[in-house]
Amino acid sequence: MPELLDIGYAVRAHLALVESVANVSGFLSLFEDRRSRSVAKVLTVIAQTGHIRKVSTSLVIVTEFTDGTELGTTNTASPKIWPDSPTRREGA
Repeated sequence: MPELLDIGYAVRAHLALVESVANVSGFLSLFEDRRSRSVAKVLTVIAQTGHIRKVSTSLVIVTEFTDGTELGTTNTASPKIWPDSPTRREGA
């Protein structure tokens, strides 16, 4: 994502998990902005059956504050899946 590079993020990793589940592959790109103490994750999942291909991409940005709390922002709605934590809160 060149837009993340333009605002100060640096590439830290590109990972792929190809067909660990039949016909599904996942890709994760990890970016870091040390200045703002933020990490951005771009996750793409591709599922294909016959001639039908479904692609889903989401972006998550997590910022860690000096007191140890974190604030995460995403462009994807999802159900709450993590247990309550003193350093992590999920909003609506």
